[in-house]
Amino acid sequence: SSASQSPTAFLYFQSESTRGDMSDNYRGRSRNPLLVRDDVGKAKPTCYDLPGGEHAYGQPDVADAEGAKEVTMQWRPHVQSVSPDELQHAQDFRALNKKALREKAISSKSQRAFRKETNAPLGPEKTGYPSQPTVEAIPPNMAFGKKTRPSTPIHQVIGNAFGAEHAAALEEVYEFYDAERGSRKQHDLHIKTTKAADGHARKARESQIQDEHKEPFKLSKFRNVQSKIRLPSIGPNRLHASA
Repeated sequence: SSASQSPTAFLYFQSESTRGDMSDNYRGRSRNPLLVRDDVGKAKPTCYDLPGGEHAYGQPDVADAEGAKEVTMQWRPHVQSVSPDELQHAQDFRALNKKALREKAISSKSQRAFRKETNAPLGPEKTGYPSQPTVEAIPPNMAFGKKTRPSTPIHQVIGNAFGAEHAAALEEVYEFYDAERGSRKQHDLHIKTTKAADGHARKARESQIQDEHKEPFKLSKFRNVQSKIRLPSIGPNRLHASA
């Protein structure tokens, strides 16, 4: 109990009570990326010695001497990578393989020895590509390559020329339909009906005639009752109600 009341013990318990705050401060000063914490909405502080904000990371690109303009607007003839002197000492591998088959040199070891002892130079007719015409012999208006489709007329697209052409063609179609409709009205077409249609029409006409001559409905006890109302005379004519 006396030890617990000593100043040393009091400082120990005080350090234990503030250990949490000291631990956060230590994490903030630490260079260990596993201990450093990040704030909400902020990036985690770096644990490395990095250059300032004006530093640009990455490897700089080497600018090409020839850009798209130089490649498309300038014509450069083909330059052979192998000189003619080197081609004179080149070997004809087709001839070497044929000779090796005749000498029964079919293994890699026998072919290596056969090529050291045999010489099959590449002839002048096989030293390069076929002779190409010189620049002076090519016509100035000559175009090389595969023919492609013509370019899109942008001025017609912007000016709605295609839309106006389509509207004019559609108007001609409408005028043709109107003319056809007018000619049909002038020359009425006779539609030939069938026997069934004629029978239905005849029955409809007969029923209509019967409805026109049909007497109004009356009860049997009122059918023979005479009228007792007399109308006054109007002008020179006298109207009398008759049953």
